[in-house]
Amino acid sequence: MALRIYFTGHRSFCNHGCEALVRSAVSLYRQALGAAEFLVPSADPAEDTRFWPDATDHGVRFVPVVDPWPGHRWWERAVRRVPGWGRLPWPPGPLAPGTRAALDEADLLISTGGDNYSLDYGLVSLFTMIGTDGAAMDRGVPAVLWGASVGPFDAAPHVLSAVRRHLARFDALVVRETATLDYLKAQGLDARLSLATDPAFLMTPEETSLMPFWPRETGQGTVALNISPIILRRHAGAGGRNLEDEMVAFALDLASRGYGVLFVPHVVGQSGSGLKCDHALMARLLERTGTAGGRIALLPRRFNAPQIKHALARCRFVIGARTHCTIGALSSGVPTLSIAYSVKATGINRDLFGDERYVLDGASLSRTSLDAGLTRLVADEGVIRATLAARKPDWSASLERAVATVRAAVEARGGAPFGQRYPLRAAAGPSGIACD
Repeated sequence: MALRIYFTGHRSFCNHGCEALVRSAVSLYRQALGAAEFLVPSADPAEDTRFWPDATDHGVRFVPVVDPWPGHRWWERAVRRVPGWGRLPWPPGPLAPGTRAALDEADLLISTGGDNYSLDYGLVSLFTMIGTDGAAMDRGVPAVLWGASVGPFDAAPHVLSAVRRHLARFDALVVRETATLDYLKAQGLDARLSLATDPAFLMTPEETSLMPFWPRETGQGTVALNISPIILRRHAGAGGRNLEDEMVAFALDLASRGYGVLFVPHVVGQSGSGLKCDHALMARLLERTGTAGGRIALLPRRFNAPQIKHALARCRFVIGARTHCTIGALSSGVPTLSIAYSVKATGINRDLFGDERYVLDGASLSRTSLDAGLTRLVADEGVIRATLAARKPDWSASLERAVATVRAAVEARGGAPFGQRYPLRAAAGPSGIACD
């Protein structure tokens, strides 16, 4: 029977960063382990199939998505009213039938999603992850944290002990930046810890001829722009600036200087929702800029993660907020300015370039700061391309080592050939979610 690998931390390919993580993990583990079946939670299997039409050929089977338990939302509201309750154990909550069935099938759990073990999405999301991954561990399923950024938890230090205990239960912790590696070492979690490049660096681009929308270039090449609603919400009114106005002005500046400008959404709203949708935001920007005589365009919503990577590779420069938009560009050798809203952008850039010279703090976003960032990319274009080309062999090697580490850790703990069912082990309390 083929090994069954269950992914957690995933919800929809509408987030093309999540799609890139799942696709790259599937490719790496199929190459290393041979035949395997991948159980991928999906909020909309039909839409996810449109983004990855041959997913079943790669062993992917979509299973019910893991939704937060409503009791966690009530608990979070209670903690806001009575902060002292935040030190009490979070109730573990029941698993939905679809989640229980998927976990009962699993031979191995891969916790992906990039940065779910952080405060970026709130405590309800964090404890949903802890509860689901912990339930797999309680069943004796080997568990691996994969391609992750973790923390920091400075804004909620009372949950750090719960996260630390939970992470210590994983069979392997594979993180994607030195910053996360050092953070977890400081928490005493170095026993099963390893560093590897974000797996999406190895995702194969998919060439497509469906590019009649490509902006008209007049000698300067194309600059891809990616901005997310997250940036606008977090930094609305910063310095008295309207960030949409700043982006519109910058795009028009680029077009007037001979650049093609391509708005690139990397997260699209599920079932037409615009709340977290880059495409809805960037379509609104295009309405305001117009096409500037064909020099400004918008990447269509239908493009999947490999197709977006192919489009990014055709650009001369990329300026992006979404982490996996910038990874798609950097892994294609394209000079990229990362607009940072969390530790991810800074950590990845430090590992690639040794510092943050190509990172723009989201709080400083403006027409002027964007122009200064692009000026740095232009000045350093040759150096950046040479640096990325030199780093490329390291990406494959680090991920091959990471997969080997995962395999060794699981085999050592299971005491059986990799891919066979593992015996149940005793649960370590209520999935380790008590806070100090």
